[in-house]
Amino acid sequence: MKILNKITTKQLIVCLAFIITAQYARAQNEYKIEMANSPDSKIEIHVGSKNVFIIGHDKDEIIISTDFSGEFVDVPKEEIADIPERASGLKPLANNASDNTGIGLVVEKQNNNFNVLKISQNARNKTYTFLVPNRANLQINDLHAQISTTYHIENYKGEVEIIALNSDIKMKNVSGPVVATTTNGDVEIVYSNLTPDKPNSITSVNGFVDISLPKNVAANMELHTVNGEAYTDWDIKVDKDASATMPVVAPNMNMFNLEGTINGGGTPITIQSVNGDIFLRKKK
Repeated sequence: MKILNKITTKQLIVCLAFIITAQYARAQNEYKIEMANSPDSKIEIHVGSKNVFIIGHDKDEIIISTDFSGEFVDVPKEEIADIPERASGLKPLANNASDNTGIGLVVEKQNNNFNVLKISQNARNKTYTFLVPNRANLQINDLHAQISTTYHIENYKGEVEIIALNSDIKMKNVSGPVVATTTNGDVEIVYSNLTPDKPNSITSVNGFVDISLPKNVAANMELHTVNGEAYTDWDIKVDKDASATMPVVAPNMNMFNLEGTINGGGTPITIQSVNGDIFLRKKK
């Protein structure tokens, strides 16, 4: 019995040590800061890493992690470049700031506005996951990023504005309004519903745009593509087909332009692609 108690005690000590170590390691890969879950709050993200996951939640805090696996996303486990051994105990520096998160980022706060910047070149190889108050104003701009990023945005009720250069944009369970533009990427958005009377604009220059809307939404639709096609399973009531009145700026251009309504009209949605196809579908 004494031997059994000793073994049990040793096992307990080992388990406790493992839990403490795991919690410490997670703390080293996570950063938290309070933020009100309100439309008056704003977070700007300028990260430019390989994958960026942004998940809306109902809490009044931002949680940024490099080691996250949650209910809604499956974050890829990647080889992450650490700082050099010689830099142990030191913080990476950028032009006017230093890492204040411990995960290669700097977070700046002014009132209820937050600005997140990549500060370490090693950060470009990381996958960052942001848990963000889901009613806050979210803005992303990676026009100056040096790598291609895939932005995954899920379960978000607030306003989203994203401007990207060589990045794909994927959104799921959002209600908008959404303004999304990418030059050399694809855009995929699955709406959970639409915020009434708030305009949405989705554009890709050299990629496709794929939009899914709930069957009960009412929307005013505009679809425009120059060298692509448009496909839908919606019954769109066409107000006018502007294709015939558009000027032809080059031969062999498709110049597809359509304006119409879904379920009697409502929230404005504009979908555009220059060299890609447009897919407008009912959410399943």
